[in-house]
Amino acid sequence: MRFPVAAVPEVCIGIPVYNGEKYVRATIESALAQDFGDLEVVISDNASTDGTAEICREFADRDERVRYVHHDEHVGVADSFSRTFSLSRSPYFKWAAADDVSHPAFVRKALAVLEEHPGAVCCYSEAAVVDGDGNRVRDDDFMLDLSVPSPGLRFARVVLAPIKRHAGHEQYGLLRSDAVRRAGAMSNHVYGDRVLLVRLALQGPMLRIPEVLFFNRDHDGRSQRNGARPTRPGSEISRYIGVGPWPPSEFWNPARKGRIVFPDFDLAGQYVKAAVEADLPAAERARALASVAAMVGVRAPKYGRDVVIAAEQAGRLLARGRLPWHGGLDQLG
Repeated sequence: MRFPVAAVPEVCIGIPVYNGEKYVRATIESALAQDFGDLEVVISDNASTDGTAEICREFADRDERVRYVHHDEHVGVADSFSRTFSLSRSPYFKWAAADDVSHPAFVRKALAVLEEHPGAVCCYSEAAVVDGDGNRVRDDDFMLDLSVPSPGLRFARVVLAPIKRHAGHEQYGLLRSDAVRRAGAMSNHVYGDRVLLVRLALQGPMLRIPEVLFFNRDHDGRSQRNGARPTRPGSEISRYIGVGPWPPSEFWNPARKGRIVFPDFDLAGQYVKAAVEADLPAAERARALASVAAMVGVRAPKYGRDVVIAAEQAGRLLARGRLPWHGGLDQLG
């Protein structure tokens, strides 16, 4: 079914994509198949070098609801997501990763929830994992309850959620655009999506539809797997104590490639900044900051790992006559 496009559509589905020719067609088709008519689909191409552009232009040429923007400059994933949102004109916005799909009723049902609950900033659904062929593999069995009225508690539930189990599907819900603007651009630090999530959760409840309407594709080329390496650049000890968060810092911000980074410290710092900058009662701010302190306590060895790896990297750079803060780790043998 085709729907007319309003001057300013009620909903925008934004698809940030980079070299996504394998699955982006299915993602675009899923967006256009929504049974809510007043929407547009904005595709923001992060300087793809494969067949992505041809696929996206094909949809833009045949469906007036599709806007395709090709960027010549490749940026990190955080800036790519932020750049996609900046193209939206709508009061409601939904990110769609270029390999995921949603049920046709997702937007309609999520919008109904947000209209019924004006204080909520997001509506998302239960989620399932599908494989590269679109076959349903399993339902996500770890979803957070972010509907509670306390902003400090919502913040704490995200911060203290086990990263390996909490997939962060909430960010792919239907969002109030004003809330996203207040949250600001996605942080270009490690786990910038989680930082955006806490900034949204501090603004209002995030409500979940109790049925599976979102399908997260798990495949060998996804960022959580793609190019995983056994060591950090310039560090042999990381082979034995782990490389830390993956995808790495340069995935979020290419300017960090070859530089000494402290990803776990960065994440804690971004959480503290979010809690301090939010407009919160003193008690709620204290509750949020206490959760960051608790996270640091639980994950203390990870911060030690950052320091040990950085010390080794700095030593190797100095041995080559290079100042550690100038980078160059990617050029070491």
